[in-house]
Amino acid sequence: MTYDALLRRAAKEAERHGKEAEAARLLLLEVSGLGAAGFYAAMREEVPEDIHDRFLSMLERHLNNHVPVQHLLGTAWFYGEPFIVTPDVLIPRPETEGLVLAVLSVMDAMTERPLRVLDLGTGSGCIGITLKKEFPDAEVTLSDISEAALDVASKNADALGASVTCVSGDLFEAVSGRFQIIVSNPPYIPEGEAIDPLVEKDPAVALYGGGDGLVFYRRILKASPVYLEPGGVIAFEHGFDQADAIRSEARSVYPDASVRTIKDMRGKDRVTVVMTKGDTP
Repeated sequence: MTYDALLRRAAKEAERHGKEAEAARLLLLEVSGLGAAGFYAAMREEVPEDIHDRFLSMLERHLNNHVPVQHLLGTAWFYGEPFIVTPDVLIPRPETEGLVLAVLSVMDAMTERPLRVLDLGTGSGCIGITLKKEFPDAEVTLSDISEAALDVASKNADALGASVTCVSGDLFEAVSGRFQIIVSNPPYIPEGEAIDPLVEKDPAVALYGGGDGLVFYRRILKASPVYLEPGGVIAFEHGFDQADAIRSEARSVYPDASVRTIKDMRGKDRVTVVMTKGDTP
């Protein structure tokens, strides 16, 4: 069977199971080991038996056992870089690149150097590590309550050549000093809300944010004045329907702050940036 025929067959099977056909393409591309250019050039060539069998085995686990493609491959691409992922960390998602872009814009406008950046609930480290790679002089700290997640983040930092500091603790628990930027993509799914079976494979500690999904936003904002430099910035990713509540929570702590929400590629509210003014409360 040719690559083209196998891909068409797999795409139909994915759609029959209610999964995205793109998942089949990504799996076959990675399993082939040909790289993107070689893969598409080989579309009419016969698929070697070992690649054929390995691909179908992985596809079956994805379709029937709801194992994410990223877990099958052990990596997820984020901001053009491959990040190691395991079931211990949230799989990096394209929406989170919007959070990174918002923070990079803020960092670019700040004149004080070196910048000190704190990534709370870092998971795979994709946010903080990307910021470090884009601003090599920044002092970036990654914090997470999960030792297993921090181990993944540390491996990603080493693999991608990013010199960051990893600390283990609940939010600010193991953090010291002040930062110009605090960034976080905390758990924000309300307890009891139905989610996609693929998302259920992410660690629960990285998904659920209490009854209304906002527990961690409140905790971060309430504690942040101790750790945020005067005039510093807090940036969050959040659910599409949580922006109003987060803006309200932010203004209750920083009444004079400039608070804005940014939409994602689908036009949904996804990132809120809190730019404080003067002395922190």
